[in-house]
Amino acid sequence: MTERTIEEVYSTLWKKMLHQVCMSYTKDYDQAQEWCQLGFIKVYHHLPNYKQKGSFEGWVRRIITNTILDAKRKKTLPVNREIPLEIIGEKSIVESNSIIEKYGFTASDIFRVKNQLPASKLKVFDMVLNGYKHKEIADELNITEGTSKSTYHRAKGSIRKILINNN
Repeated sequence: MTERTIEEVYSTLWKKMLHQVCMSYTKDYDQAQEWCQLGFIKVYHHLPNYKQKGSFEGWVRRIITNTILDAKRKKTLPVNREIPLEIIGEKSIVESNSIIEKYGFTASDIFRVKNQLPASKLKVFDMVLNGYKHKEIADELNITEGTSKSTYHRAKGSIRKILINNN
């Protein structure tokens, strides 16, 4: 990639990555900016590794998310499990979810109650929302891929129960 292309990527994706990814892990705007900058530095250094498969934006999102998780692991800070409503995209996982289609709940309803999930379900649920594949979640959490899938399925069921009981 040329320098100009890198500048375009940075200027095009900076706000989106800052607000949708970095701010979902902290309420501290300065910390989010620092993580975003570190993530874009990694993106720049790993550009030769991009294999032109899948979404480039998804690839950038994954690098920035991993940068944040690595930083949090190093500092042993608690992970903020909140995801701002801005992260809800056109084709987000929760929007295509049967909870919304079948029961008429909105994505904001789901985000409002998801923090009531037990930590293990919440971690898997959040990772899926952040674009991780079940294989990657399994590797990250040292569980099997099947456990990741079933935990995600149980998390959706728990959210459905919470929402139905609250209505």
